[in-house]
Amino acid sequence: MHIHRSLMTTSLASLAFFALACSSEQADVSRAQQAAAPTTTAKADGGDSADQSCQVVMRFMNREFGDNAYKTECDDTGCNWVWHGTIEVADSVKDATVQVLYRRSDDDAWWQVQASRTSNLNPSFHRYEVRIHEHLLGPDSSDDTVKNTNIELIPFLQFTDGSRIFDHNRIPGALDTYMLPGDKGFSLQDSATCKPVNGQLIFLPNWDEYRQGDLRQGGYLTMNYDLNRLPQCRGTHNGYPAWDTRAYVRFSPGGEVIEGSVRAFENHQGVPTNVAHATSLAVKVPEDATSVEIWFKNFSGAGSSCVAWDSNLGNNYRYDVWPALDDARCQNIQAWTKQNSDVPYKATDHCIGYDVDAQYAAGHCEFYLDGIGHGFVGHYGIPNRWVEATLKAIHACSRKKHWRGG
Repeated sequence: MHIHRSLMTTSLASLAFFALACSSEQADVSRAQQAAAPTTTAKADGGDSADQSCQVVMRFMNREFGDNAYKTECDDTGCNWVWHGTIEVADSVKDATVQVLYRRSDDDAWWQVQASRTSNLNPSFHRYEVRIHEHLLGPDSSDDTVKNTNIELIPFLQFTDGSRIFDHNRIPGALDTYMLPGDKGFSLQDSATCKPVNGQLIFLPNWDEYRQGDLRQGGYLTMNYDLNRLPQCRGTHNGYPAWDTRAYVRFSPGGEVIEGSVRAFENHQGVPTNVAHATSLAVKVPEDATSVEIWFKNFSGAGSSCVAWDSNLGNNYRYDVWPALDDARCQNIQAWTKQNSDVPYKATDHCIGYDVDAQYAAGHCEFYLDGIGHGFVGHYGIPNRWVEATLKAIHACSRKKHWRGG
């Protein structure tokens, strides 16, 4: 078991050190208000402008489903379906509310609702959710009406001076809006637009660890830690929790050390309970980092000296950090690994330690074509053919690479 325990004297003057978990409430179905149509003509006295720098971006919008049917909201005009969507706003944005304009394609009027803050998903962004239903369609709408009607919508930032910044990150046209076609289920799905590079490390309760995504310079590293790996040292003070599980991250070669909590408590009306749950910790990867090491500590405060460590038996958990996606060392480069008889090779994105066009390797190794041939694997009668070239590098560049072309 990868646990190293040691004792230390820890005294906390108060429980303020232990942050309370924040709860997020489900966004209510807001009352829509009629609003001015979206434009992108900025005015000197404050007006509309288009955001193409990832300040605000729509993630998805779909009809909500529950109890074997689409959810509805009813008023004195009838019942309409409820659409639920999420929006992300850069954490650099200050003093703005998040709003959504929408309308039916056969309606000249635009309607506006305000989005509500919810739990974050991507680092460097705050997440909001919104629900709309008024002036749209519902179960009493005819099939032809549903099929031939679209919903237009666009999120924006509303500032106190009256100016509005509209999301044009996924829809670059100056007057474009998101379009939800009725004949395609009124659905808008997420995209990779404005997604930060985020490598995730998952630490499981059975002492396995694995990575999702790439750890890259200038990107983010997110740790998801199962608290059952360190069940010790969970003291209380006057009936309230007085313990923490913290992650420590050290980057090389710069030596930057970042720490933060990976636990949160459920609370009741702002008062913490003793029911703990894991919370992810995201940190920014330095631009010059080449590797990272991670370890965890669980400890009690309020006069207790109990401490437990998860540090891979004192060796820490170590991972390589790759260059940024747009770095020349990562452009059009793949590593091929042999899989099995059905899938002879698997290609994954790869980076090398030097610029290809720098001719760095010329004085350190010899690089030549070692062979070329015809590859073939038949699976259930389905042919799979390719032309394979073997390139050999010797001396300082002693690894053999396989590349496939045809």
